[in-house]
Amino acid sequence: MRETIMNKLKELEQEHAIKILYAVEAGSRTQGSFSSDSDYDVRFIYMHKKEWYLSLDKKRDSLEDKTGNLDISGWELAKTLRLLRKSNISLAEWLQSDIVYIRDNQFESELLDLYKKAFNTKTAFYHYLQLAKNNRKDLEQKPGTIKLYYYCLKSILACKWIDRNKEMPPNDIQQLLFEVNDNGVLHSEITKLINKKASGDKQEVIYPILNHFIAEELKLLQLTADTMPVSIYNEREITLTLDSFFRKILNIHDWHQ
Repeated sequence: MRETIMNKLKELEQEHAIKILYAVEAGSRTQGSFSSDSDYDVRFIYMHKKEWYLSLDKKRDSLEDKTGNLDISGWELAKTLRLLRKSNISLAEWLQSDIVYIRDNQFESELLDLYKKAFNTKTAFYHYLQLAKNNRKDLEQKPGTIKLYYYCLKSILACKWIDRNKEMPPNDIQQLLFEVNDNGVLHSEITKLINKKASGDKQEVIYPILNHFIAEELKLLQLTADTMPVSIYNEREITLTLDSFFRKILNIHDWHQ
């Protein structure tokens, strides 16, 4: 499958006259919960030639391609940096992926460092809290849906991680489980859910213990959100740093066809 993915990425480069700087696997395959029928969710960051940016017209800043179980999408470099400035959680997950298809070590390292410096605890916390609420609402409409349980719990655990560590949470839900402190029963139930999702079994199951945990945690997390102090965030300084990085990458990777 890796060869198929690499060939598709090369096709996208040629078709759109772009350079892919970073391409990774995202989604369940990097979260410790994928099943044999899970899609391949490939995400990438790309840039155009310098001339592309010297225009008054707004241009397309993302690309998508989906064929069968292969879902590929990417963001243009300037868009990526604007989202980084907002502590976009999808980008954080890309930068922590342990399945990398295309990489430039310097670009990857510097981008991750920039993300950490620009990371806004409150913004990221609210992102995950809203995801948890949305999944719980859907779960109420579709009780027992394994995927909804999973993503609701993962978002809750990510919130708890951010609150305690003041840094972006890891992708792997097994690492996030360290945020669960109980007598073992709750941890066991969550592990059962993860294993069920990984097995590909989509049969609906009601988890009373997890329902109670989700309801109580969302109340506590909302209280945390309401009292969370505003993050110290110098947007101008961060913007200047990102502008400098953007120009440097354009110069380093300038190419002609």
